[in-house]
Amino acid sequence: MGAVAELAASQHGVFTRTQAAARGITARHLKAQSALTLFDEPVHGVLRVRAAPSTWHQQMLIATLAPPGFYAGFRAAAYLHRLDGFCDPPTPEIVGPRGCRSVAGIDVVQHWVEPLDPDDLVVVDGISTTGLARTVVDVCGRHDVNRSLRAFDDFERRGASLNWLRLTAQRLHRPGQAGTGVVFELLVRRQRGGRVPDSWFERLIEHCLRMPGLPPWVRQHEVRDAGGRVVARLDLACPTLLLGVEANSKQFHFGQGLEALDQRRDNRAAVEGWDITYVGWYDTEQPVVVARTIESIARSRAALLRVPLPWRP
Repeated sequence: MGAVAELAASQHGVFTRTQAAARGITARHLKAQSALTLFDEPVHGVLRVRAAPSTWHQQMLIATLAPPGFYAGFRAAAYLHRLDGFCDPPTPEIVGPRGCRSVAGIDVVQHWVEPLDPDDLVVVDGISTTGLARTVVDVCGRHDVNRSLRAFDDFERRGASLNWLRLTAQRLHRPGQAGTGVVFELLVRRQRGGRVPDSWFERLIEHCLRMPGLPPWVRQHEVRDAGGRVVARLDLACPTLLLGVEANSKQFHFGQGLEALDQRRDNRAAVEGWDITYVGWYDTEQPVVVARTIESIARSRAALLRVPLPWRP
């Protein structure tokens, strides 16, 4: 049983009867151990160690192990690959070739597709899943163009080959396949020039910089006090309106110490008359939608400060 326990520990606390049999554990042995409440069987053929914590990864692995032939796909694969815009664990979602029997007994979204190419399959966090290029094509067919663009940008930021993405889309393309058309359109846009933005937040900045009728915006603006000392450095600012926009990233703004630093900075900026607005780094809204909200705040700020609009330099 030590071999099975070691296997389960490497697989988020689950294993299959087939895997146990390969290690010399018979069905009679498993029944005896289950009677001792060491295991349960959430779906036929897959056993779970009761002492193991129940996690999204565990549920996802159960879904891909029973029955065989399924892989994490679509939103679940995007979450496993940590694609930008897919930061929250979705309902387990699996994809498999036609002929795979459906999974019963657990909450899972299932898709049946043409036979999966081995080149499209990888293992992430111990879970069999569709590869990065295939995943981008799949999610582009299920989401609006802005969220698709976030996934596309992230793919390129990782240094992945756009030719790989193009070849994958060409191989998967067929009538009624929406994702491939979106990918082809985004590839054409990229060929027209321009660099890939560093983040979703930079896309938001681009929309803000194009706001009509407002005073100009500045990236990485330094706020100084009357003595010329820098009291704050803002991701994006409209100096005329004394308005700043900060990316509320967990990486850079999460934790008691970092939050205290942000608060002190905001207080020092407030003394100089500044107002600071925060937006989520991984905000699920489209950048253009968030930009409209910031524009409304900016126009309210202009009215408060009696700055005439539309702005004339």
